[in-house]
Amino acid sequence: MAIYSKAEPQKTISGIGWPDVDKEGRFIGIQFKHLSVISLYLPSGTSGEHRQSFKYQFLDRFLIYLNALDQST
Repeated sequence: MAIYSKAEPQKTISGIGWPDVDKEGRFIGIQFKHLSVISLYLPSGTSGEHRQSFKYQFLDRFLIYLNALDQST
C-alpha cells in the first residue's frame, strides 16, 4: 500500500496501532500542516463468518478512531 504526493508530508503513519489490523497492512497515512490523508484497505468479510465478524469489529473500532481524530482538530 502506498500514497503518492508531490509534496513531502510532515509525518507518515504506517499502521493504525492495532496488531490484528496492522499485520495485514491495511492502513497508511500522511500528514501535512492542514491536511491528513489516509489510505485504508477494508476487510471484505466475504471469506466466512469469522472474517465478517472481523470486518464489523474493525468498522466499529475505526469509527471510534475517526471520532477521536475529529475531536483532536
